[in-house]
Amino acid sequence: MRVMKILNNNAVVASEGDRDIVAMGLGIAYQYPKGADLPREAAERVFVASTSQPIEKLGAFLTDIPLENIRIATQICESGDTALTQKPPQAMIVAIADHITFACQRARDGIPLENPLKWEIQQLYPQELAIGRRGVELIRQQHGIDLPDDEAASIALHLVNAQFTETGLHRGVRMTETVAQILDIVDRTFDVEVDRASMSATRFVTHLRYVFARLDSGKQIEATPGDLVASIAQVYPEAYACAGRICFLLGMAFDAEVEQDERAFVTLHVARLLQDARSVRDA
Repeated sequence: MRVMKILNNNAVVASEGDRDIVAMGLGIAYQYPKGADLPREAAERVFVASTSQPIEKLGAFLTDIPLENIRIATQICESGDTALTQKPPQAMIVAIADHITFACQRARDGIPLENPLKWEIQQLYPQELAIGRRGVELIRQQHGIDLPDDEAASIALHLVNAQFTETGLHRGVRMTETVAQILDIVDRTFDVEVDRASMSATRFVTHLRYVFARLDSGKQIEATPGDLVASIAQVYPEAYACAGRICFLLGMAFDAEVEQDERAFVTLHVARLLQDARSVRDA
């Protein structure tokens, strides 16, 4: 590899055959100035330019990211590799390192950033959240900065996104936002505040995870007798009407028609949520 440009003390742009790369390592620019031959083993981390990440964009992006944050992001992603059985892509390491850089800067400036989807992420992606929390601990050890659990949730969402193909890159975000919207529908419809930490809410979110999977695969519940669906609608008319709005939202989110069988089961969960929320409100 030949060094073409110095980005900062710890990062250089180099050419390797017919491709451009960014090589990072402690003091690499001092040891290998512009024009020098750079052995591959001298680089702690190599990022390869691509059509979506041309060398100009990649270099400018990595210039502002400290090497220690690349190291932390790599540890997080390798932890995810072990726990989630996937190979961490280059883009995920860069995205998480960038997130860490600005999260630390916000913390130094006293500007906390709340993640409004934290509870939904905790319910939908507990494994990824655990990795995010390990990442926050690594940041504390390296920088002496105590980041809130909201940042662990944000890191978790990066891991979730990386699990999907290019066509479904933002599916994890969409699912998480949909859960938040569904619970907001229940709150607004009945003028209550659902306890997101309650067992009823947890069971409902667990059920929604399976609904998401079924809608995504095109295989919905088809075993509920018609008279049972009608009975559920009659016994829980308020919840059934609310479930209709929820199923409409699900249909829009997944570009699918939600069957009445799914609506019936959503109704039962909404009825339980409503019962619990009203008992707390009226206590």
